[in-house]
Amino acid sequence: MKARLRPSKQLLAQIEQDVYAATVEACEDNNAFFLMALNQEFGFGPERLKRMIHRYNQLSEEYTVMRSDGYTYEEIHQKMCDALESIGIDPDQVYVGKNDFYDIQRQKRYCEQEKKPSRKEAGIAYENMQKFKAFLADQGKELPTP
Repeated sequence: MKARLRPSKQLLAQIEQDVYAATVEACEDNNAFFLMALNQEFGFGPERLKRMIHRYNQLSEEYTVMRSDGYTYEEIHQKMCDALESIGIDPDQVYVGKNDFYDIQRQKRYCEQEKKPSRKEAGIAYENMQKFKAFLADQGKELPTP
């Protein structure tokens, strides 16, 4: 019989704490990027940005109350998707999906090993680049030349 090492409760607690801290930091960074984009692209000043933050917190609280009222995460997610669609935003532009973690990990391994992508991966990258070019063309913009 093989003995199997289990991580200690203390180590598991530390990992949970680290993952939580990294997640919160990523969310905060995303919020900061969003505020900077509003400032740079649309000229939102500090007062307007503060109003936007206030409204963001109100919306967040509304959805928190929904959760405490018994709505499931799936129901809340669907409500958010419906709200995005009602203002003309495709939810797929906001929510990237659950399998992207593994794609990022695979890309990270390739970068660390300095390996070239397979033909299939290169094909997928080419298709994505074509979609991105079409998107930019629809927006009236061009890709910068290197």
